[in-house]
Amino acid sequence: MDIKRVLIVGPAYPFRGGIAEFNNNLCSTYLRLGIDCQVLSFSVQYPGILFPGSSQFENQQRVIDFQVNRVINSVNPFTWSKAARYIKKFSPDYVLVAYWIPFIGISTGFVMKKIKKQIPTLVLAHNIQPHDAKPFDRQITRFFLKQAKGVVLLSKAVEKELDMFNRSLPRMIGFHPIYDFGEKVDRQEAFNLLGIEPSKYVLFFGLIKKYKGLDVLLRAFATEILRNTDIKLIVAGEFYDNKKQYLNMIKELGISDRVKLFDYFIPTWQVRYFFSAADAVVLPYRSATQSGVTQVAYHFELPMIVSDVGALPDLVPDGKAGFVFKSEDYEQLAHKIVQLYEDNNLQRFSRFISERKREFSWEKLVEQINEFYKQL
Repeated sequence: MDIKRVLIVGPAYPFRGGIAEFNNNLCSTYLRLGIDCQVLSFSVQYPGILFPGSSQFENQQRVIDFQVNRVINSVNPFTWSKAARYIKKFSPDYVLVAYWIPFIGISTGFVMKKIKKQIPTLVLAHNIQPHDAKPFDRQITRFFLKQAKGVVLLSKAVEKELDMFNRSLPRMIGFHPIYDFGEKVDRQEAFNLLGIEPSKYVLFFGLIKKYKGLDVLLRAFATEILRNTDIKLIVAGEFYDNKKQYLNMIKELGISDRVKLFDYFIPTWQVRYFFSAADAVVLPYRSATQSGVTQVAYHFELPMIVSDVGALPDLVPDGKAGFVFKSEDYEQLAHKIVQLYEDNNLQRFSRFISERKREFSWEKLVEQINEFYKQL
């Protein structure tokens, strides 16, 4: 059975963020493999009152090779029926619906319910349980999953979450492919563009939310073992948490001169400069399933230090691609950061990553999804 046409439901360009970037790459991959693919996206994703950031949209023009149809208003049920009609008219072999938070699952779940008798629907689950729980999340998630014929998971950690809701729903465990943000630039060029002095740097990258544990990393930099080094920290990402709280912490810990803060959403063109300036990436998360940040680090062949939560230790094997530390143990994290610069570890970890990153191709994931669909 040949797969000829697929529709992805979820955010895509001009929306910004990890889920949109994932859908952009996924749709382009289907097209490269000769499969007709479009994205059914949102006219309104989050009402302004529910969105913590400065903007939901990219601030620069991009050339994309796929069609994006912005139909779904997450708070307007009339558009959900319109979306269902669009899907039926497009008549794909299957629909792939992104799931990451229950709020969005209300609208997309109703779209799935309207089409499931005619068109098979697969869920692409970035998370099953949200990082920040809210009332009725469990009820919404159960409703959403009830509409699916199968679930594509990006890690075993997400499968454990799925089992809490439904053990019988067919599933496949895939992986998060690698994002391509261009090639590394000369390190001095990266320093110059970012306006920072040459030094040893570790990088915290991405939206700043409580569960990502930036406060743990800041406390690590205040420890005596790190104070006695020339290692500095780059923090690159927009605050979705209380910004003042972090600024006060940096000041109170006395590390202002060692933290370089870029508190805005990092545009696509600028990503490679941060990863070119850094020696390694730190993910001090309190909770996680998988992370797109690890896959950007894989692309740039940067070693990582990650906490022992979710699938992070699977993505970053301890002592091979970097180090794993006990979540929230900032003293241990500080020792791991210092250890990075010892015994040729940076070069050794980078070589391992260079070899392993071949496993994480977008084409391989699409082929796995197609085979999963054929077996349902």
